[in-house]
Amino acid sequence: MASSRGRAGKLRGWRKIAGATWGVPNDPQIYGDLEVDATGLLRFVDAARAAGVKLTITHLAGKAIAHAYAESPDLNVRLFRGRLIPRDSVDIFFIVSTGGGGELSGVKVSDADRKPVVEIAGELARRAGSIHAGEDQDLGKTKAMLDKMPLWLLKIMVRVAAW
Repeated sequence: MASSRGRAGKLRGWRKIAGATWGVPNDPQIYGDLEVDATGLLRFVDAARAAGVKLTITHLAGKAIAHAYAESPDLNVRLFRGRLIPRDSVDIFFIVSTGGGGELSGVKVSDADRKPVVEIAGELARRAGSIHAGEDQDLGKTKAMLDKMPLWLLKIMVRVAAW
């Protein structure tokens, strides 16, 4: 299978949404990095894999973020008409590559703060598998519509939806 790296092509799926959503930075964000000793996490991943569970650092990072949101509910909000509205649950969205790595999609894991990381990994694997197999009908319909929509119109639609 040929790699899509370095190949110019038409934006599709979530990459198209990203192109319609993101522009030049215009908001005050703070970026940083943190060095963490992950020796214990890597041992946990190795033990889970030895037990037959496909577990990665990504699953653990998603669980850690869910835990942080649960412990700090002021972070688990959405902005609506200038007000912060608390969310009803802690949901984590994982990016999934599809189409041989040429496209991006995603899976939302609901109530991730309440699920063990092994359960998160299993749910993500099942749902990503259905996306790869083309069995996720709702996602397929949405992506087909997005692929047909011109980028200028998608930009407007994304901004209206965000509003």
